[in-house]
Amino acid sequence: MITIVGIPVAVAVLALYVLVLILSGAFVSYRVGMWSLERLHRSVVRPGWRAMAFGALIMSLGLSRAVVGWIVMLAVLMTGVGALALECRERRALARGAGVA
Repeated sequence: MITIVGIPVAVAVLALYVLVLILSGAFVSYRVGMWSLERLHRSVVRPGWRAMAFGALIMSLGLSRAVVGWIVMLAVLMTGVGALALECRERRALARGAGVA
């Protein structure tokens, strides 16, 4: 028996899952780009898109490797989801400390 509440909840959870997967890849490519630009000693005043593009290029090169591409993808997803969870936890703790509920 299919419930009336279960289907919308399942759709919402699936949408949240897809969103987290997409954001994790973007977060990791940004951080990889920032790290790479720092290692190359490139002083970036506003690192936004430059770091994101450079990190996405590095990630796409890693993902396109035939044998290790799936390992790189797994590492990117695990790192990204973990980083997003830590970021949410940190923001929630800061909001509690500031008195925002």
